[in-house]
Amino acid sequence: MKRNRKTIYLIRHGEIDIEEKRCIGTTDVPLSEHGLMQAKRLGMWMARKVIRENAPYKIYSSPSIRCTKTAERMIELTPLKPDQIILVPELHEIEMGEWDGMRFSEIKQRFPEAYIERGRHFWDYKVPGGESFEEAGKRFVAYLKELALEQNPTEQEEILYIVAHAGIIRAAIAYLGEADTDRLMDLDIKYASVTKIRSGVIAGQPDFEVEIIGGHPAAVPVNRRVDEILDRYSVPDHIRRHMKKVSEVLLSVADHIDPHREIYDRELLYSSAMLHDFAKLHKHLRAAGTEQLRIDGYELLADLIAEHETIELHRELAIEKDGVRYLSEEDLLYYADKRVKEDTIVSLQERFELSLPKCRTPEAVMKHRLRWNKAIAIENDIYRYSGKYIDF
Repeated sequence: MKRNRKTIYLIRHGEIDIEEKRCIGTTDVPLSEHGLMQAKRLGMWMARKVIRENAPYKIYSSPSIRCTKTAERMIELTPLKPDQIILVPELHEIEMGEWDGMRFSEIKQRFPEAYIERGRHFWDYKVPGGESFEEAGKRFVAYLKELALEQNPTEQEEILYIVAHAGIIRAAIAYLGEADTDRLMDLDIKYASVTKIRSGVIAGQPDFEVEIIGGHPAAVPVNRRVDEILDRYSVPDHIRRHMKKVSEVLLSVADHIDPHREIYDRELLYSSAMLHDFAKLHKHLRAAGTEQLRIDGYELLADLIAEHETIELHRELAIEKDGVRYLSEEDLLYYADKRVKEDTIVSLQERFELSLPKCRTPEAVMKHRLRWNKAIAIENDIYRYSGKYIDF
């Protein structure tokens, strides 16, 4: 029987800011603007997991700036503070010795034979002054074993978030026997990707099970992918028109609150509006299609859509900036949806008065009133941020 069960997420940092492809090991490089956005989405994904799973959790990071900045953005919507990020030297990227920081074009020119040899034997080739993938994997997995053996603070399964690097994550996966050591670079560990491992202890020894390699739970589907999902489930035109109008309202509200585009992720908002009812006519899909979105890899998007219809406001997911706490994406989507009847923008009063006759029981009437109150509260918050009501 496994004891001390833990779920471990190995997270690659966000995109880095370099002008040309370089061999980056322990050289410090900052995140790009896109990398910061990726880290923010990872934070939204993490915050919703923390709330949903209600389990003890910790976050660890390589000391490299690209990892610590990713970790800092990830905890912004959680109770954790920056000084609670555990910096671990063993999580640093593979040592690249005299190649570290050099352009790959320069390496090919100066060390052509060594470059070819390393490509043939990634696992055990060592750049002068550096370390091999095998050595790096041994280093990383040794630390994972320490974590696996640590006693859980409660009887619950513990959740560990580890922000590290592509090379060291590939090395760890191969060291655990889950990848061909001769084909390490075939492992698709993109920026901001998540590799999921479950660990436990059997007969006093750590045991690991790799479940997902290089997943993208915080990814947002692009326009073409949104259309593919709608086509796959044969979403009828009237529902598409409704969701399109909701997306227009939602983005307008976001621009009203956040004209400088510093708070809300427009791509995420658009995708949530365009897919929030995509499975409305498919009763066989669990939770109105959000389970299918999770299967497709869009966990953050699925959580947002699943939660937006609850009666309670999502104050715990409010975004704080300059001392002001702004509405969550879930609450913005709820409000936009309630301002659209079919494919026409209506007032909250008109929308809820039209739906009231459908309530057949006192309980239904009470829930209807609570939902109306929630919409009014959101509208009042929108007014509070800008000093004026939205005129569509």
